[in-house]
Amino acid sequence: MDKAKLLLHDELCEKQVLGVLLSYNSYYYGVFGDYCTEEAFSNPFNRYIFQCIGGVISEGKEPDITSVFEYTQKNPRKGVSEEENSLLAGNIAELISSVVTSATFELADRKSVV
Repeated sequence: MDKAKLLLHDELCEKQVLGVLLSYNSYYYGVFGDYCTEEAFSNPFNRYIFQCIGGVISEGKEPDITSVFEYTQKNPRKGVSEEENSLLAGNIAELISSVVTSATFELADRKSVV
């Protein structure tokens, strides 16, 4: 039986998936590697970052903010200005912070129930 492919096509969802992959990269192998492909990302920037995460992994490295940013510098996005490519580090950090913020809110919510 074929595994269903994940279709995100929601920018917030795409950012959350990328943030999780950058923060907890073991999920790439266990969950997203089987279900999620670059076609799942409708936003070109998010698709590019997903491709870069895969590129870092294919180089035998752990994908994190530093390794993915370094990969983007060696493999810049085509059709994008040099200035826009220079902003990638901040954009990648934003992906990670969105996951941390979500986890923080979840923890705060659990504590308020107790």
